[in-house]
Amino acid sequence: HEIPTNRQTRRTNSRPAPMDDAQLMFFVPSVHDAPLKDDFNLMDIAPFSLSKNGGQGVIRYELKDAVITIEGGAEVGIATAYDYDIVINMISHLAEATRRFRIDEAKGLKPSIPPQVYRPSAAEILKFCRRELGGKQYEDLERALARLQATHIRITNLKGGEGRRDRRETESFPLIGRYKVVSRTSQDRIDQVEIEIPGWVYDGVVQPDGKPTILTLNPDYFLLSRPLARFIYRLARKAAGESEAYYSLKELLKRSGSKLPMRKFRLAVEEIVESTKLTPLPDYDLELEDRGHDLILVMRNRTRALPPPATAIALPI
Repeated sequence: HEIPTNRQTRRTNSRPAPMDDAQLMFFVPSVHDAPLKDDFNLMDIAPFSLSKNGGQGVIRYELKDAVITIEGGAEVGIATAYDYDIVINMISHLAEATRRFRIDEAKGLKPSIPPQVYRPSAAEILKFCRRELGGKQYEDLERALARLQATHIRITNLKGGEGRRDRRETESFPLIGRYKVVSRTSQDRIDQVEIEIPGWVYDGVVQPDGKPTILTLNPDYFLLSRPLARFIYRLARKAAGESEAYYSLKELLKRSGSKLPMRKFRLAVEEIVESTKLTPLPDYDLELEDRGHDLILVMRNRTRALPPPATAIALPI
């Protein structure tokens, strides 16, 4: 028998959809995710750890006009890319409730001053995130809530020219506010939860002019199995939009928060790009161009001529 090459044995970028995924449409409205600030976009960086287990320590992003740090709890670590699905669900809930209220006050939830609280069931969250409803998923969900509450984002604005950058307006906030397990099943699984929507989410979604700043995310985002592929899709959605964008591997490494050395990071990106030939990234085609001094990742929107999917979902801009 022919021995497969390493390239042939590499895994794809996506996992299969859950068996009952056809019922997803009954649970998923339009999904919205809001910007952290008008001038700071969480889709330009990874607001989570690329480690599947979160890990400890601090992720630090030194950008041209800001320093952003992501710090997790001493016991639970930093939130993961999969934990962040709950944040998308939370923002979507608020955006949809706000939309319904503006259409018909009798049907929607009147957006009050923050904090707001919502009470989803664990099964609703899992279906929304296109996951199976097995026992392990419920256990993972409870751990995810703990990591999200413990993970804080700190932003320090920088002002001034090259060589002189003064620090201004430092802010710090958690990915989610207080949470509580309201009820459990007879098997002691998490059943219903209560999650406090923090002020930064409220401010980004509930705008006085009725025009929140949101970006739409393809539902297949939830099926991406690699945290780095999720980061690349988010970046493409923000930077490429309906056209295309280019990022050097050096800049990708800087914005991803990856702890990998450049050599291994390059291999990881190359594998994701190669895997898109088998399982394309939602909405975007990827290509690596060697320009001598560095490899450049090209991200092109391939659906610009098509209408958005009816169940499109969204992420922070």
